[in-house]
Amino acid sequence: MNGITGTLRSCAADTLVIEPEGAAAKASVFFIHGLAENCCRHIQFAVELAKNGYQAVLFDLPGHGWDSGDARDLLWLAQGCIAVDEPQDLAVFLKIYAAQYRAAAESVMRQNYQKLKRLSMEDNLQFVRNIIESHRQGGADQPYFIAGHSMGGLLAAETARRIAIQGDDALKGVLLLSPAIRAVNPPHSSGFTRFIENAAWKMKPCRGMCRFLTVLTRLSRVKMDIRWSFSHLSDLEFEPDVQAADPLLRKDLPAAYLLAIYELMQDFRKYSDSYPRDIALFAALDDKLVNGQEAADFGKKVQKNRGEKVNMVFQYPDFWPHELLRSSKKAEITSHVLDFLRQHCNA
Repeated sequence: MNGITGTLRSCAADTLVIEPEGAAAKASVFFIHGLAENCCRHIQFAVELAKNGYQAVLFDLPGHGWDSGDARDLLWLAQGCIAVDEPQDLAVFLKIYAAQYRAAAESVMRQNYQKLKRLSMEDNLQFVRNIIESHRQGGADQPYFIAGHSMGGLLAAETARRIAIQGDDALKGVLLLSPAIRAVNPPHSSGFTRFIENAAWKMKPCRGMCRFLTVLTRLSRVKMDIRWSFSHLSDLEFEPDVQAADPLLRKDLPAAYLLAIYELMQDFRKYSDSYPRDIALFAALDDKLVNGQEAADFGKKVQKNRGEKVNMVFQYPDFWPHELLRSSKKAEITSHVLDFLRQHCNA
């Protein structure tokens, strides 16, 4: 296993590339992390892809992870997350990492917060497109996939839709893990922030109102934060220790950023009946952060329109963890993902 080949400077982003050993990659998989997270959260999944012959490309979205920091700090974190794959060991490593990089991490998180206040989902979509286009220069015919978790799933689905309608046949499919097609309810907050979130939620069919509230929160001098809870991420015994130790998991988010996600959710729903690429979708139906049933319903529409043999939809009834790749279903889901990749690389 070659591990991380290095960081590639592109599009103002530090990209982690994990290569298969001893042979050319069958395809590339661009993985987009979720809200408040960073690219190292699912790096073990990327290692599994590389072991099976696929190149994995990971990166921090704007305002997340080490986006505002030194690439060498990200590389050190990524190498550690690869070396220790057991949750209890990872928690110990992250505590050491946090102690060594505390000042740098706190500085980065402050800078990231200011970025998040100004960012739109269009900024994120363009960022992802730039990453993909820059990375694929010189290998435009190589097959590739776009994968995403939670908010990253929404971004992956919309990015792939836009690329597909432009006729890029090298894009073979989309992997969606607990995609944020629709949220369940606003995260825990209080005061005026709670009012803003509830207003956006109850008026969810009205994109104009959602947009108005987004602008209002950005212009207001009142600090409107969402206190983000990680209690619904995983059912693994030591995962809460990992979450507590990770210095790059955001505990607070500007309300305007969440409202911007709601806007994209509403826009994306318009295209669900005519989605132009095959998908593999995984949803826990009792997910407390996103609407697993609505995600599964979207997947079934794609199956109906594009064929059940080439589109995979996996629903997990009575299962609640949001981060499926950091849950007891990890091995099963990884196996299904590899089946989907093999099927579409050989198509």
